[in-house]
Amino acid sequence: MWRFYTLSPNEYRECMDKTFAGNNLMGLWQANAIVVVLGIGFSFFPIVIEKDLSKAGVYFGTSAVALLLAVTARHKYYQYKENKQINNLHISGLIVLYFINIMFSGLYIGVLAPVRPPVALAFMCYLIAALFLFTTSPLLNLCLTLSAMTVFIICSVSIREPGYWTYEVATVLLAAIIGLFFGWQINRYRISAVLSSIMTETIEHEKERMASRIETIISNLPGMVYQCINNYPEYTILYVSEGSKDFIGYAPEELIGGKNKFMEMVHPDDVEGMGKKSEETINVGLPFEHTYRLIMHDGSIKWIWDRMTVLERDQDGTPISVEGYMFDITRQRELETAELARLEAEAEKAYYDSLTGIYNRRFFDENLEHYIKALSLTGGTLSLMMIDIDFFKKYNDTYGHIDGDNCLNIVAETLSANITRADDFVARYGGEEFAVVLPNTGEHGARFIAEKLLQSIRDHNIPHEKSDAANCVTISIGVVTGKPEYTQNAGGYIKRADEMLYMSKQNGRNRYTFGNY
Repeated sequence: MWRFYTLSPNEYRECMDKTFAGNNLMGLWQANAIVVVLGIGFSFFPIVIEKDLSKAGVYFGTSAVALLLAVTARHKYYQYKENKQINNLHISGLIVLYFINIMFSGLYIGVLAPVRPPVALAFMCYLIAALFLFTTSPLLNLCLTLSAMTVFIICSVSIREPGYWTYEVATVLLAAIIGLFFGWQINRYRISAVLSSIMTETIEHEKERMASRIETIISNLPGMVYQCINNYPEYTILYVSEGSKDFIGYAPEELIGGKNKFMEMVHPDDVEGMGKKSEETINVGLPFEHTYRLIMHDGSIKWIWDRMTVLERDQDGTPISVEGYMFDITRQRELETAELARLEAEAEKAYYDSLTGIYNRRFFDENLEHYIKALSLTGGTLSLMMIDIDFFKKYNDTYGHIDGDNCLNIVAETLSANITRADDFVARYGGEEFAVVLPNTGEHGARFIAEKLLQSIRDHNIPHEKSDAANCVTISIGVVTGKPEYTQNAGGYIKRADEMLYMSKQNGRNRYTFGNY
């Protein structure tokens, strides 16, 4: 209530402008109701005390007219609440009739007829209640009340016998106090009701405005908002945003009410995975988030990111209705796929030697370590060869680096051609050094492969006039075979194989040396 009296002048005028009709109709309804009650109540004084039926008739007549006006005002008020349309002439007419009714009653009883304190009390209650019910300014209320009291006191004193004027003044003051109190309380209630009505209308208007703004925002989203009834494996669509036309090619009216429309659009390869994931996540109370493909109205395919949340569950916890948001991630998916392919290609390149095209040192180190751990668990045998091209520096100095690179390529191709099992591999260890890894290969197999590699290189008969081992390019090999233990590492195998390679070089090159590990 205090908030109303601290309104700014502009806010106050806006409040009154918005509720003028309803304000006055409510006031008329309540004021006439008060007159009916007061009129009937005060009619007992002339009947019981003064035995004056004429005064009682005036009271009853006033009450009857007031009742008719109250019923009319109440009817008009509810008409106004329903459609906000009311003729202001009707309101003005009701107000005029109201004042005529109470003024006729008051003048007849208070001026023309002999006055008694109860009569003055009745008239003042009528007048002050009316003043308070038809004004909403505290200052105006006070001015009107004081004016009414002054006029009434002057009239009472001037036309009464000298002995009665003190009683009349006391009665008027008492009536003013009672009228002020009841008028103030009634006016507080009425203004509170008016403010409540204004607030309700404002809130409803704001809700409508916010709903419109939210719908606008949703319709402008680069995706689609939806709501469904969940009766898995079926989904009945209750709502889709306006963006569905641009998003999937279907207008909202084509989707709403349809069953399984979304599921029919899901790519066949994604149906099973999407259904299982949605059922698993939603049933345990987690939001469903998944990426899958939708087949659009025009036959094109889009990658979709979908997030679904349960709105309502039944008593058993089973989801009844869900809402979600779909977002087109086709472009993002294409970029990710392209990036993944690029990274895979880069990863492939990272394991291959750029000159010879065979595996490089990185691949060799990682996979040798892997084979040692794996074979230690299965009890298998591992053979390792370290290979070096004999007198390769002299070859480069004699024939040049281009021929040197060609020589490296021929050696790499020859070694790879003789290593044919799926798990075996050849790698360039560095410079003119190569390595051959032979899992599940014992001593006999390792010796056989070593002899085969030596002879294959000789068969190419690549001229090397500066070699002290032969008149063509040859290789030296260090071979080691053992049963790996889990605590061993690649470094131990490489060191042992290097020792065998060193012995081959010391013994004249163009040969292999075998050792156990």
